[in-house]
Amino acid sequence: MTTPPSLRRSEALSIPPQPQRTGSRAGRVVKCRNEQFEFSGKTEYKDVRIFLSFGKPEHDVGWKLHVVKPRELGDRNPELPESYIELLVHLRELKIPHKIVSSLRGLTEMETSDQQVGKFITIYPRDTAQLIGLPDQIEPLIKDEALHDGIAIGDLPVCSTRIVGARWGGLTGPNAVDQHNRLIKDDRGRSHPDWIRNPFDKDSKGREGWVRFEDRPEIRALKTDLVSHASGDVSQGASQQRAG
Repeated sequence: MTTPPSLRRSEALSIPPQPQRTGSRAGRVVKCRNEQFEFSGKTEYKDVRIFLSFGKPEHDVGWKLHVVKPRELGDRNPELPESYIELLVHLRELKIPHKIVSSLRGLTEMETSDQQVGKFITIYPRDTAQLIGLPDQIEPLIKDEALHDGIAIGDLPVCSTRIVGARWGGLTGPNAVDQHNRLIKDDRGRSHPDWIRNPFDKDSKGREGWVRFEDRPEIRALKTDLVSHASGDVSQGASQQRAG
């Protein structure tokens, strides 16, 4: 028997509306992406653009370490793995300046540039001894949850899993120095220039490369002139001055 159209309409109208699960999940994803990562000791960090920053580098030019992101970090797993939280605790206990990308949104923003991929955590050692000792402490701590072979373009691999890379250059701004102590733009396409010694190679020759501008009056004066010149041109302002 054919059901009358009026009955079919009545049955259709009696069906309760279904919840829109897709929209609610999308909302949760957006919220997770925008929220900062949570970890113990977070109150000791300062918000600096898309980073949470602990302390300040002791040098303006020198070596830094980059640590890759967690392998499973993403919309489905938006929280920092415990091993990465332990790494942050370790760095704070040693009072080593460092910064970490503050959120999933910040990570996405940073990774729009190929040169920034592989720099989830940036560490600023105080000297060469600390620089060469840290990778051996970091690798066993996070290797099970880190993205292997993920170091940044141009970085020097300093552990077998390639989850930590090293690079020499500007630590407090976009500038480095040449072998004549002249201020130059930091070259992020290579780990270090030929005249800088590779501290991870015992046979390497060259300079250590740690520079404080306050110890070099001629560099400090030139840096002041450059900053003054840049501040006079808003269209080419400090938005480009990001040290990776």
